[in-house]
Amino acid sequence: MESVVIIENDLVTRKNYTTIINKSKGFYVLANFNCFKKSTLKQLKPNIILLDVSIPNNSGINIIKQVKEILNNTKVIVLSEKICYQDISKSLYAGVNGYLIKNKNLKLVESLEHLGQGGIPMSDNVFRIIIDSFRQYQFEELTKRENEVFQLLIKGNSNASMANTLNVSPNTIKYHLRNIYEKLDIYCRDQAINLVNRKKGILNTV
Repeated sequence: MESVVIIENDLVTRKNYTTIINKSKGFYVLANFNCFKKSTLKQLKPNIILLDVSIPNNSGINIIKQVKEILNNTKVIVLSEKICYQDISKSLYAGVNGYLIKNKNLKLVESLEHLGQGGIPMSDNVFRIIIDSFRQYQFEELTKRENEVFQLLIKGNSNASMANTLNVSPNTIKYHLRNIYEKLDIYCRDQAINLVNRKKGILNTV
């Protein structure tokens, strides 16, 4: 099972999330905090951190950076009560693995499962903002088919999903991904997203 740490300012929300996750089959809450505890997290080494981006007395973006420095293998999903373009873009630049809006439509366990399958869980409104910024972005270094695969990649599709969409085999997708990574000098989906962000200039350096 995958271990989860929740960093959330609101006590009721922390308890609700803990209950929901602990009832799932593949995840359990290792600990939950109302603030960032760097030394404790370093000891716990959770697989996933759910981070309230509006934690008082600390920048959510700064927390993301610190987590990535001390826990290379830990994935971070941001939780936010509002859709703020600047927060979204800065969080992506800092290396988050997902961005969810806290509302009645939040599907917490499904998002964790999507993350485990190699996806990038995002709430619909966040997803639309990101896709609009990426729409029809083409790399001259890539072939037409490779650009099609690249578009699906940055939208969070799994290899199987990309193969189904393009009506090709999973091995063909792997072949295209190898070529894309080599041509663009990247090695993963997160770097692909960050590359587009930098190329389009939609991110501010933090």
